[in-house]
Amino acid sequence: MIKLVPFYEHKNKEQIITLYFNMVASVMPFYPEDIFPEEKSRQEEERIDAEKGFVVTKRRFRNRTKSYDEVLKKYKIFEKGNETEEKRIEHDMLLAKRIIYYNSKELYKFLYEGIENDSLHVNRENLHTLLTIPMNELHTDEYNLDFQIMDPEKELLNHIFRYDVFASKKEVSKLLKLFDVEVCPYCNRTFITTLEKSEGSLRAQIDHYKSKSKYPHLALSIMNMIPSCGQCNHMKSDEDISVLYPYAEEMGDSWVFNTQPQGSIMYLTWNPTEKDRFRIVGRNRNEQEVEYSKRLQNSLNVFELEDLYNSHKEYVLDLFRQRYVFGEDYLLSLCDRFPKLFHDLTDVKNMLYLSDIRKENWGKRPLSKLTHDIDEEISRLGKRNNSL
Repeated sequence: MIKLVPFYEHKNKEQIITLYFNMVASVMPFYPEDIFPEEKSRQEEERIDAEKGFVVTKRRFRNRTKSYDEVLKKYKIFEKGNETEEKRIEHDMLLAKRIIYYNSKELYKFLYEGIENDSLHVNRENLHTLLTIPMNELHTDEYNLDFQIMDPEKELLNHIFRYDVFASKKEVSKLLKLFDVEVCPYCNRTFITTLEKSEGSLRAQIDHYKSKSKYPHLALSIMNMIPSCGQCNHMKSDEDISVLYPYAEEMGDSWVFNTQPQGSIMYLTWNPTEKDRFRIVGRNRNEQEVEYSKRLQNSLNVFELEDLYNSHKEYVLDLFRQRYVFGEDYLLSLCDRFPKLFHDLTDVKNMLYLSDIRKENWGKRPLSKLTHDIDEEISRLGKRNNSL
């Protein structure tokens, strides 16, 4: 579990905000000026932003499919079939208002706070809060956004917080590329680099930390979207299980991987035939923080991290072999011989492991957290042997 940089601290902050809110404004049935944060604006005509490199699409009404017409009638919104575009857009927003009211009075009160009853506008500040709040801050002294919503027909999700439409947009790849997440934060095993091509793109999947089924009002919230690999997204599925929250938490130094002998320590000689004579285990060094420990254990269980990491025993044996062949004295000598290439011992180890064991860079290479911890174990064993 590797920590991600939230959008408001990201080096691409301005581009992320601009693209994200343009995408949200194109799928939500609210006035665009209510969706954008106060310091932003959105032109209603179609234009191309040369600096940011994406298209801002003009707001239009929902297609009047048979199923959508039935929803309009259900909420007593009738159309003659020859309504103007502006009128149909108004009907879309009226439908949104009625769906919210009948599905969650709490959500309705929050989104329409201070708005006149006959207005189709929403509270801009509160909507912006809903779209940007970190998921670990849903409960505050000021408000509670952890609404319990009963929505068996998924009307909130399908007609207001339209994540499926959002996810189908080609701009999602651009957004993920701006996030610059190279490796899955849940498992730290798989590259999820975004590649844009003229005929499509390869990109990460997006996991919702708070499930779309239980929290449909958070489906489009940017801090609820976790770029992840397909395997982790599938394992977590749509269950409402509290795991470590990547925008605020990580394993870090609280959870440490190490090897545990299974009847023999000959694996320390990096003999490949010994790979079944040890296990890769973890140790929680932060047990006093009970809630964190619960989320950590949930993460281990949901993503089956112990079993997954034990599929990398040969990789761990390679780490032992590399450190056996290239001892610490030799690595230090490389620092002295090539001061322009290596600033410290860690630089040399990064070259040796073809990884990056610096904590701030664990999200850039697969298995970098494991590599760091096993390297620390090898160093401890080396010091112990030298003291004998």
